[in-house]
Amino acid sequence: MISLVYVSSAVHLMSNEELLEVLHISQTNNEKYSVTGMLLYMGGNFMQVLEGPEEGVTAIFEKIKNDKRHFNITVISMEPIVERQFEKWTMAFRNLDEEVAKKESAFSEFLNDEFTADKYREMPERAYRLLLRFREDMR
Repeated sequence: MISLVYVSSAVHLMSNEELLEVLHISQTNNEKYSVTGMLLYMGGNFMQVLEGPEEGVTAIFEKIKNDKRHFNITVISMEPIVERQFEKWTMAFRNLDEEVAKKESAFSEFLNDEFTADKYREMPERAYRLLLRFREDMR
């Protein structure tokens, strides 16, 4: 099994309806390939973790790379894993723009930053910590 974390930028700020469509498609595709994970959205940027069999994660990521709704798709980390961290969700989702609006202090260290490739490429563990923090909040 592998874990893959990437960031990307939407071609435009997405509405809640568009984000729900992305989530539904993600859940359907991930279930088909036995992939689990989490998708975060903030200010027109995405961060996503995919985990599961290498073939499944690779197949899903190929679909993601061909999706015209976003660009600047940058892999932050890709590592072998022994167990899943997001095993409960074909795809969990958080719109962090809503968190910013609520000014949730528990996430303030992350919400002050954009999901840019440069920031997370230098410190990939920061991206993974962010995803795990939101996973804990959703349990």
